[in-house]
Formats: sequence, C-alpha cells, structure tokens
Amino acid sequence: MHRVTAWLIGVAGLLVTGLALAVEEFQPGTVPMKAEQIAPHTWVVQGQTGLVSNANEGFNANAGFVVTAEGVVVFDALGTPALGKRLAGLIAATTAQPIRKVVVSHYHADHFYGLQALKGPGVEVWAHAIVRDYLASEAPAARLAERRESLAPWVNEKTRVVAPDRTSATTRFSSSVA
Repeated sequence: MHRVTAWLIGVAGLLVTGLALAVEEFQPGTVPMKAEQIAPHTWVVQGQTGLVSNANEGFNANAGFVVTAEGVVVFDALGTPALGKRLAGLIAATTAQPIRKVVVSHYHADHFYGLQALKGPGVEVWAHAIVRDYLASEAPAARLAERRESLAPWVNEKTRVVAPDRTSATTRFSSSVA
C-alpha cells in the first residue's frame, strides 16, 4: 500500500512540475527593468539604447502606464512576451488597479510583442487603424519568424501576434478606461 501511495505522490509531483513549466511559456528575462514615476499617477519604463539583440533581450523600446481610479492604461507593451510579463509585474507592484487598456503606438515588434502577456480578460488593446493593413500583409509572419531566430528564447514558437480590439483613424483616444 505504501508503494502505491509513494508512486501516486511521485506522479502527482511530475504533473504539478509539468503544469508549472507549461504556465512559464517564455524564458524569464534578466535585463534590468524598473518603473520610474514621472508624475503623480504616471510611470515610464525605459528600454536600453541600441538595436534589438540577445544582449538586451529585445528591451530597447520604452513603455509607460497611468494609474486611474478605474484601472491602468498602458502605453506600448515592449518587444517580447517575457518583457510584457515583467512590465505587468512592475504594474502589479505599483498598484492594485487592474490593467484595462493597452494603447499601442505602432505595430513594430519592439512595441507590441509584449501584448501577449498583458492581454487578458477585461483588457482592451487600442491601435491606429493603419495596423489593419499591416496585419493583413505577410509582414507580421516574416517579422515573427525573424524574431524567433534573433531573440530566442524570449520570442519562441508560442509567441503570437495580438491584434488590437479597437482601432481609430485618429491619434486621439478617450481618457476613460471603464
């Protein structure tokens, strides 16, 4: 009886370990990242200078976020799902407010590949209407293939392009996050 119990505990341990690995889809980053408060409700996360590389783990763009009474508005999502996950962690360490909106300045890989980690229930992604043409072209697949090579393991086979939920032909977006 003890052997069966020990075997079942061992199998359960393997299953839990497998589930933990499945949840961690992306190699965690090691590049320094911090949120710097620049106004009462506003933070910026500054990427490193230079081109995208393995040395900077794709962290060469900036992002920011504003904490409102209704939730957090994020501006840009950074260049890998791992960086997006770290950005979400910085936001969670700053406020208990949930992320409600992510505004993407433009669909270059270093500004939106982090969306995958930020997009969840109740999170709306906004972008300029021109992104529809970009997403309808072959360019996103080609860029993703290139980044899977140049930024592995931070961009991998589980990385996907996240389309915006809402587009606008103007650069004006409502300040409401509800």
